[in-house]
Amino acid sequence: MASGSSSTPTQMGDLPRIDCPKCKIRVIRCRNKNNDVYYKCPNHFPDNKQGPYYWFEEPYVEYLRCNHPELLILGHGAEEKTGAQTRPEEAHGDLRLQMSELKLQMCEVKFQMSELKVQLGEVMLKMMQAKEEIKEEIAKGNKPWH
Repeated sequence: MASGSSSTPTQMGDLPRIDCPKCKIRVIRCRNKNNDVYYKCPNHFPDNKQGPYYWFEEPYVEYLRCNHPELLILGHGAEEKTGAQTRPEEAHGDLRLQMSELKLQMCEVKFQMSELKVQLGEVMLKMMQAKEEIKEEIAKGNKPWH
């Protein structure tokens, strides 16, 4: 992935990249002359009339929180992190695995519900047959409950 002039992480770390809201191209990480990190659309140029898509770190973290919270696993980098730090790609993969497992569980539950519906249908059919038999016995003058 393309990045700015420096590849060293900042106090917040190397944040996950999103697609530009306008042109859907992955944003890049850059540094300005003051060594401040910012994230921007590679299609953004100073003469671009469509509006800038760039964020300094803190506003970028807020944008991620509001629009892509799944990408922020341990909150933003200013918070203290415990244990080994997880790279966003690894955490994203873990989330995908968890989602796949949940989807599988949902499919199993749906299958169990389908089986229960079939069983319920069989019980209802037996009840209707028993009701008809009772009606026939009553029509004959017999008392089926004795």
